Amino acid sequence: MTIIEMGILASTLAGLATGVGALPALFLTKVPDKVMNTLLGGAAGVMLAATSFSLIVPGIEHGNAVWDGMGAYIVSAGMMFGAIF
Repeated sequence: MTIIEMGILASTLAGLATGVGALPALFLTKVPDKVMNTLLGGAAGVMLAATSFSLIVPGIEHGNAVWDGMGAYIVSAGMMFGAIF
């Protein structure tokens, strides 16, 4: 199996898993507030972890490779610039 085929398979499986995960939303109309708060908190935690481990750390490493020792400053400035606009 080539890398392209593996990528297509992984993308297809991820898309199918997302669709299956969204199916309960079609059938549940009333969700208690405590359940909703728990689900939203879990989703927020996953997104914060993804940001921290998959985006910020590689960004700092790339910034250090481009401008020696300045990666954290570059990522911070980019985040502040992005928050303004």
